[in-house]
Amino acid sequence: MSEESGFSLIFQTYVVPVLILIVGIIIGFFGRILERFYEEWRDREVQKRVSRGDLKMSLKNFCDQWEDRDCLIPHTDLRKDLIEVIKEIRERLNDESAKLSEKEKMNIRKVTIDFLKLADVQNIDDLTWSKKVETEMNKICTALKKAMEELV
Repeated sequence: MSEESGFSLIFQTYVVPVLILIVGIIIGFFGRILERFYEEWRDREVQKRVSRGDLKMSLKNFCDQWEDRDCLIPHTDLRKDLIEVIKEIRERLNDESAKLSEKEKMNIRKVTIDFLKLADVQNIDDLTWSKKVETEMNKICTALKKAMEELV
């Protein structure tokens, strides 16, 4: 046997399988890293959708309560309930996982502040209050519905 064919036999028998094993380990290692990055990204995206969905539901809940006010007023404290929903909305605006833009936050914050100004009326019952602020509240609901549509 020549020295060259002996080297070739050793290379084929030992070195090539070891190189294949090393390459396989490296590919597996990087594959796991990429898989972990993908899973973390996917979890963040799911959390973002859930957080935005919760915000949308709060916005919808606010407008639904306002639109159903004629049925609700005799049985609930409408202003108090609407204020609680506004508090939920404002808390959800601060949820970092929703990844809201500053423009989205500011638009919704402005509308919630407008509502809180309207709601800050003392010594007036909900029925009288709702009739007094009906036009402004309809504008607020329109703005919140627009914000809800813009949340993707």
